[in-house]
Amino acid sequence: MITKLKDLERRGVKETAPTEWISNMVVVAKPGKIRICLDPQELNKAIQRPKYQMPTLEELLPKLCEAKIFSTLAAKDGFYQISLDKTRSKLMFWTPFGHYRYLQMPFGVSLAPEEFERNLQEKLGNLKGVAVIRDDIIVMGFGETQEQAVHNHDENLLKLARYSARFDLK
Repeated sequence: MITKLKDLERRGVKETAPTEWISNMVVVAKPGKIRICLDPQELNKAIQRPKYQMPTLEELLPKLCEAKIFSTLAAKDGFYQISLDKTRSKLMFWTPFGHYRYLQMPFGVSLAPEEFERNLQEKLGNLKGVAVIRDDIIVMGFGETQEQAVHNHDENLLKLARYSARFDLK
């Protein structure tokens, strides 16, 4: 567990002093690894969720049905890509080794899915041949022939890679 906490510190989770908002730590075991999460039940009750309407698959279908080639990409540790205000973050948890404050959005916070998708939509929503649904990025290829669709798909994928680097998406 200490190794995982050190990994979180490298990602921007900082040791901090106790505060009035502190959550329990939850350790989730996965095959070959562990994930440290916080249990923000009380904090989630106090959070005002954003008024962001996440797009549905039905809304994306007209755009998708014209494509011939698809790739789907999943954002690795996507919530961690949302930076939090270092002085105002209330996302803290205690461990036997100290108190820690998240400086990126952790798993378990009620507004995390909406904030993550809103963030992706803002950054990638205007890219032609790219669609976002939850934490998946769909790259599409269009064309009259299969060869044209593959070429268009590859161009869209390269365009996405350039945008991802610009916005520090991983």
